[in-house]
Amino acid sequence: MDGKRIQFGHTHGVLILTLGFILLAAQGLISFHWLPLYAQVAPVDGTSSANHVMFLIPGIAGVLTIGVGLYFLAQDKFKNRNTQPPPKTKSGLPM
Repeated sequence: MDGKRIQFGHTHGVLILTLGFILLAAQGLISFHWLPLYAQVAPVDGTSSANHVMFLIPGIAGVLTIGVGLYFLAQDKFKNRNTQPPPKTKSGLPM
């Protein structure tokens, strides 16, 4: 079990990192009111809709997702790679 952490760490890291950047892009679109769904929302009680906590969720999730993706990439880069094949039996099968 030594050296085995995650099988497709690089692939998972890149995909999670991409998801994080998509979430940050969505946060930017929401913040600048470039999405038609969020641009037409008017505050009911007189407070600014830009200060609403729900508008910050994509940005926070994006930053956390980028952190997890970078962790997977770093874990894949620094894991031990066993270059020696496992010992074999007399029949030639691995033990």
